[in-house]
Amino acid sequence: MPGQIPLQTRYYPGDFQFTSWTAHEPKHSHYPLFFTDRNLVVDSAAIFLEDSVNQNINVKLVKVPLFAVPNYGTPVTGQQDLTSEVAFTTSGTYPMRVETGVTAGFTVNTAHNMLVAPSGLWILASGHFSGVAGSLHVQVRWRSSF
Repeated sequence: MPGQIPLQTRYYPGDFQFTSWTAHEPKHSHYPLFFTDRNLVVDSAAIFLEDSVNQNINVKLVKVPLFAVPNYGTPVTGQQDLTSEVAFTTSGTYPMRVETGVTAGFTVNTAHNMLVAPSGLWILASGHFSGVAGSLHVQVRWRSSF
């Protein structure tokens, strides 16, 4: 149910799954990561950017109803932040990896970490990733909701 607390893998090592997603030379401000066919609970996430951005952007993971496309400035109906925002700046040191529970200020929103089927998980940025010569990688650790 919504608001479930993320669990350590040592408690239930066989139930956790990982989904990885990569875009080479990303150009847009949002990308779908995956869509659910059953209820899932997200426990952690990591974002890795190989190359610097040409503008400062804030990035977060959001969940939306199936077939909805998220919007940064004016959220669509049913859009909820799955993680807090993390900043990728023009003056940052790249490659850069941010991870929930490791990077200060980047956390999973435990009030909204359940993806109720059918829904989608997206990466959403405040601006376009244009100018990134490398790749953008996202890894999400999730488990089935019982």
